[in-house]
Amino acid sequence: RAVVERLGYSYDRSAAAMREYVTIVKSLTETGEVDVKGEFYRAEQTSLRLPWGQPMPALISALSSAMLKVAGEAADGTVTWMA
Repeated sequence: RAVVERLGYSYDRSAAAMREYVTIVKSLTETGEVDVKGEFYRAEQTSLRLPWGQPMPALISALSSAMLKVAGEAADGTVTWMA
């Protein structure tokens, strides 16, 4: 909680916010486009063109069961920190 809130983010419903964030990032890196007006983030008609880029996995830091569920369902994997 302390690390997340120190960065200016709310810790409340952090797994739901992470799911939305990962969805946006994966869409940008896989298709180059995203159009989302979500509960936590907005990326309307946004595009990312990296002609030299290659597909990459989206990994998230996760320790709680809720965040591990998001990692398994929405991301490509997890990195457990200080575990």
